[in-house]
Amino acid sequence: MPPKRAIKLITTDLKARERLLAGAAKVYKAVSATFGAMSGNVLLEKPYGDPIATHDGVTVARDIFLRDAIENMGARVLVQASAQTNKLAGDGTTATVILGYNLLKEAHKRVVAGESAMELKRTLEADSKKVIDYLLSKSKEAGSKELLEVATISSGDSEIGALISNVVEEVGNEGSITLREDLIPGIKVEEVGGYYFDKGFFALNIQVEYEKPHILVTQKRLVSAHEMLPIIKTAIETGNKRVVIIGDISGDALNTAVGNIMNGNWECVVVPPPAFGDDAKLFLEDVAIYTNAKLFYEGDRMDKMTPADFGAVERSQVNQDRAILFNASNDEPIDGRIKELKAALEAESNANKRERIEQRIAKLSGKISIVKVGGNTQSEMEELKFRVEDAIEATKSALAEGVLPGNATALVWASEELDVHPLLKQALQAPFIKLLDNAGQSGEFRLNQILKAGWAQGFNVREMDTKTEPKDLLELGVLDATKAIVQTVINAVSAANVLLTTNATVSIDDRDDTSKSNTSKP
Repeated sequence: MPPKRAIKLITTDLKARERLLAGAAKVYKAVSATFGAMSGNVLLEKPYGDPIATHDGVTVARDIFLRDAIENMGARVLVQASAQTNKLAGDGTTATVILGYNLLKEAHKRVVAGESAMELKRTLEADSKKVIDYLLSKSKEAGSKELLEVATISSGDSEIGALISNVVEEVGNEGSITLREDLIPGIKVEEVGGYYFDKGFFALNIQVEYEKPHILVTQKRLVSAHEMLPIIKTAIETGNKRVVIIGDISGDALNTAVGNIMNGNWECVVVPPPAFGDDAKLFLEDVAIYTNAKLFYEGDRMDKMTPADFGAVERSQVNQDRAILFNASNDEPIDGRIKELKAALEAESNANKRERIEQRIAKLSGKISIVKVGGNTQSEMEELKFRVEDAIEATKSALAEGVLPGNATALVWASEELDVHPLLKQALQAPFIKLLDNAGQSGEFRLNQILKAGWAQGFNVREMDTKTEPKDLLELGVLDATKAIVQTVINAVSAANVLLTTNATVSIDDRDDTSKSNTSKP
């Protein structure tokens, strides 16, 4: 019997766009409540466990699913835009929702009044490029002071800001920061000066540390005893019985390895590849270069190996959660590999591929820090984790591409100084207005104040009252990462254009109950 097919509903033209807009409006209302240092938290109900309080816009957005299928589609397009900003810049997620919704709302009014949706789309795309060029031209390089200010603003805490800015500056653009949950309340930082694997061994349950171990790197999956015995024999011949195997072992090969460990013939720990498929091959090539080891491929014979095929490091540390190879002395090949990867990074436009290349550069550079976050309760830990994560990503973005005056004033000045469509001009001012409204101020009144005061003039919403006048945000240290603001514009315009040019939706009819009606009675 063929499988039951879901019945679909088709909704077109104005009715479709109105319901898409209604869904986007619901996301906007929930997410924009978190915008700015003086805004509130949102409490998220979870299927299991206690609710979580968060000040993080993208976390709120990702948790929103609406009952109405068409409204939910409108909501999810804005959520995707916010998530993309978070992925590429780590900040600007709430501003993306605010800007995207306001673009869509005003564009919808114009389309209803008779304007062409496609013409508006083309205009928004062209004008948004002007805005991006303007923002990049105004960007200021971020030094230690600026990194501290960005981290402090993003986390909402000066102590967290100081800790995170130091970590980001220490690892630099080539390094990597891993965020982990901890059982102990507070924030701790562990610096790792070696090649770091996000997974550890699969067979043992204690931490294993070796001094000057041999490193065997293999893409070839070891499954038989006759493949494992030459490795053991070669290690014994060198007089150094400690071996770290980077690769997959199973079957008789694993039994042989464990049996020889039990008999005292050698010491061995196995670390599975840190990726799958083609990525695994690339990572294994990197590890082989890092340790100066031969990489064994599928067709290679293990009985032909020699002691020279082993790589070497000063120390290895492996447990169930991670593995680290410390202090390789293979500088020239490592530097050459990093140079190749940087060239590949510049040529790559795909965000996922760029992220993987950046991870490989970080591992080869050996600049990795682990930030551990804990709380007295799960809710407290989650809330702190969100703030630390925001601070890390915002500060990394500032280090990479510089900073601009914060609190959405850079978008305001782009709207004022550029010749852009009135629709975009109005939307670019919406984040600033919402931020000041959330701080208990009149956003419209404060907007007029900064427009009269000039470029980079604005407010520190943490320290203002009704009599506060605009001040230079660069001097106040109220800054945003340029990368986050640019990604806000790119992704907000993209989301608005998708919804603006949608003429029909196809959604599942959840009223359909044919499975029951077609069931025959006994």
